[in-house]
Amino acid sequence: TRKVSTVKSVDIKQGSSGALGLVRVEHALSQGGDTCLIEYQDLVYREPQSSGAQASSSSGQPPAVSDPPTSDASEVVMPDEVTLFRYSALTYNAHRIHYDRDYAVREEGYPDLVVHGPFTASRLLRFASSRMNDAPIREFSFRGTRPLVCGQPFTVHARKQAEEMELWAQNDRGQIAMKARAIF
Repeated sequence: TRKVSTVKSVDIKQGSSGALGLVRVEHALSQGGDTCLIEYQDLVYREPQSSGAQASSSSGQPPAVSDPPTSDASEVVMPDEVTLFRYSALTYNAHRIHYDRDYAVREEGYPDLVVHGPFTASRLLRFASSRMNDAPIREFSFRGTRPLVCGQPFTVHARKQAEEMELWAQNDRGQIAMKARAIF
């Protein structure tokens, strides 16, 4: 098995929190010379924030959730620091926001350790698969919209429509943190 990762594009944009670096990476997995899987990963890098900037936006009252989606099924997940540390080790992710609380709070301005986006996506993927009796998934895509943090439960939701499933993760305040789609 061989994996080739290629940076496809790098863009700098201005967001509400400052400059953002948008990087698109293509991962191609092949076996015996045949490409078996192509994954596209869109990464967002932001400028360092003062510890008050991120924390204050996370600790204030959340905006009202208008017309919250209705799901066919849901499951509550409670991320803890041991799970985040193990996931960092498993995925070779050395970003300190996932395992060093002091760094995440003091340097990055988060209220606690940050749950990995791929961790949330894998929980959504597993939930979708279990709802379909482990039927093969042909396509899966996801997009994170806000961070989830350690010690605060989040809920994964699913709504099935024919051979497709809409999925999302909501934080404990009802805000959507990730949206996903699975095609069976």
